[in-house]
Amino acid sequence: MSWLLAVLLSAAARSGDRPHPYVLGVDDVISISVVRHPEYACSMPIPIGGKVSIPVLGEIVAAGRTIEDIDKELTERLADRLNHPEVAVTLVTPRMRMVAVIGDVKTPGNWPMKPEWRVTEAVAAAGGLMIPTEKSVCRLYRQGEPDREVRLSEILRDGEGATNFQLREGDTISVQSKKTVRVYVAGCVTLPGQYDLDEPATAVIALAKAGGQLTTSQPVTPSLSRAFVTRNGKKIPVNLSDVVQKGQVQKDVPLEDQDVLTIPPLQSKVAVFGEVGTPGWYELPDDRDVYLSDALAKSGGILRSGVMASIVILKRDGPKTTKLTYDFRKYLKNADAKSNPKLEPDDIVVINASKRTDFEKLLAPLLSIGVINTIGKL
Repeated sequence: MSWLLAVLLSAAARSGDRPHPYVLGVDDVISISVVRHPEYACSMPIPIGGKVSIPVLGEIVAAGRTIEDIDKELTERLADRLNHPEVAVTLVTPRMRMVAVIGDVKTPGNWPMKPEWRVTEAVAAAGGLMIPTEKSVCRLYRQGEPDREVRLSEILRDGEGATNFQLREGDTISVQSKKTVRVYVAGCVTLPGQYDLDEPATAVIALAKAGGQLTTSQPVTPSLSRAFVTRNGKKIPVNLSDVVQKGQVQKDVPLEDQDVLTIPPLQSKVAVFGEVGTPGWYELPDDRDVYLSDALAKSGGILRSGVMASIVILKRDGPKTTKLTYDFRKYLKNADAKSNPKLEPDDIVVINASKRTDFEKLLAPLLSIGVINTIGKL
């Protein structure tokens, strides 16, 4: 307890929370005296109703006011009777003021508040926390004011007293355990498994808890852009590539209890066939767009026998395939963006050696292995 009090005193010394003036209430006992005029002297408890009766002067409202307020009013009223009256109002016996401490403390309930008490002193009076400090959520509730967050872990660990508020009569301190959700992380992550996350939990937090995605040097390449959350049998897409690599936090998905976050393997590919150095299929990276120029560079570039003026891109749309032709020379000469289109998953780039014959020769093996199901008018 001595360690806790030392922390509290240190925190209070650094806090800018000034002591709140004492407000009188029912059952406070006050005394009033006027120098050289004993006929005004009196001492009495403040009754229900809040008014006290002063000899000669009559009644005055005392409850809900400070000593200074009453002193000033009496001085002004006596000025009509006395020259330079010297009034003294004193709090003889303060009433018992109560604060409530509820939630995950050893002895929840109402506690008599001592002068200059702060939040942590009330928590200590209630026996301290029943849960680890870092797992606690503490709030101060005060009538007529918005509730306030109390960062107990900062106060007790670092002695930072900015939220160690000075208490007032009738305050309620609530200490609750942080709510958690149990989620599962599967797929291409370092540590797949079950995790209990503090609320609010999101897909990015779950990914970090599972050690992040697998590195690109490993056999399976993860696809953050195709991640999804499974909830009650429904699949919710979440583009974690945009969240993690582009900082678009608004695309993150809040998680609920029993959600499953899956990071699938990268399966988005494009094909480059024909007159290039290394024909074949190439993965589309997850963190950026890929254009025709990228695919040509990846496949070793166009051979001298290739025709740049009529590069064909086959785009699949369900059972149909659309043929688009581009003059890549315009991009190389004038940086014409239209001649360097963005590629989509499953696009097929064909570099001909002649405008017709070689292209038709390539279609046969593509059809035979099921790459293209239906060719439209080519």
